[in-house]
Amino acid sequence: GAIRTTAAVLAASVAAWLVSLPIVTTYFQQVQPWAPISSAAVFPMMSAVMILGLAKVLASLISPTAAGVVSAILDPLDRWLVHIVEFFSELPGAGLLVASPPVWLVLVYCAGLLTFVLRFSGHKLALRHDVVTRVVAYRHLVRAPRWLLPLVALIFVTGAAAWYVIPGRPGGLVVTVLSVGRGSATVIELPDGRTILYDAGASSASDVGRNTIVPFLSQRGVRRLDQVFVSHPNLDHFSGLPTTLAQIDAGPVILNGCFEGKSKARSPSEHLLELLAEAAHPVEVMDPSVTEWESGGVRFEWLWPVRGCDEAMSPNDSSTVLRLTYQGRLILFTGDIEDRAQRALTQVGDLHADVLVLPHHGGVRSSTGEFIEAVKPTVAVRSSQERSVDTSNGIERLIGGAVLLNTADVGAIEVRIDATGIQVSTPCNTGS
Repeated sequence: GAIRTTAAVLAASVAAWLVSLPIVTTYFQQVQPWAPISSAAVFPMMSAVMILGLAKVLASLISPTAAGVVSAILDPLDRWLVHIVEFFSELPGAGLLVASPPVWLVLVYCAGLLTFVLRFSGHKLALRHDVVTRVVAYRHLVRAPRWLLPLVALIFVTGAAAWYVIPGRPGGLVVTVLSVGRGSATVIELPDGRTILYDAGASSASDVGRNTIVPFLSQRGVRRLDQVFVSHPNLDHFSGLPTTLAQIDAGPVILNGCFEGKSKARSPSEHLLELLAEAAHPVEVMDPSVTEWESGGVRFEWLWPVRGCDEAMSPNDSSTVLRLTYQGRLILFTGDIEDRAQRALTQVGDLHADVLVLPHHGGVRSSTGEFIEAVKPTVAVRSSQERSVDTSNGIERLIGGAVLLNTADVGAIEVRIDATGIQVSTPCNTGS
């Protein structure tokens, strides 16, 4: 009857969920606990929508009136299908973010599924040979011992708990400049396991938070952002922040004292401040009296704009400039600073950094050469949508003998600093 049919559909949905679970966690870094129920609820209606959609196409070839009749049934059914999908997507825990599981854990999981099948599946297996169907009783041929399933389950549960609860440490200071096109999104993983985000935006129409930042954090096993720095009020530096904060637990958003004053009425940055206020998300304004601090064994220096800003200062020049030091190595984040800020920084004294994240996506101003000379980097990182082969502003000449890496060419760029020095890599799976 209906109960048996419902149970069969639900059982098939659970089986499909269990089989696809390692694939979804490995490639999409998500676990969807409601998926078996939602699939069972959606499948009959989706089948009806597909059949009616085909019927509408065929009916339209015969008569517009006939197509209208089919449409009168199809349209409300389609709307209900959308409502059901939205309902399940908004349930608590609808999409739990996880890191990609290690291969050994996937193998243990698959072994557990196989053991379960051998132990509890149906007694008979249908095998088709040519046009003759033979039913072969395999239960007595292959059967798992009673103790095997509990053992595999214990190994899996213990391993999964350890993998989820005890995240891997970065092994030093790890800075990843994500590939977001023209924009800026940098993940800073401190040696003690804390994680900081410096900017989270792009000028493209795609949602960089949902499509790049959150997947990367999930892949790295990051379940909390301890701080989020937004350098200045330009959309390509914070456009992905709302969806990032909606999916990842996060500490305060940290702005410098110029941010609100440089946010024009009805501008995207003003809208961001409104969204943060509505969500009651903590926002901190940097204290000009505190320009140096230590976190996770890393020394932070706030270099600009520590003396405030005036009306003549452009939003770009109001960018928060940070320098991080670990194991005697330095990395400099510059936002979109241009002539005024670059010249001011070259006059304050020591500006050296081993790694320079180039200002304004590798743009060149009249002060850029002098600024790079003051920094003297060995590695220069450019977050850009413009490939180096298409760049004619002379940035390669200005950096001299430093290594220049461009996200438009190589994707995400990872800088790891530890006791052995600086290692720079371009893992293809850490960008969009």
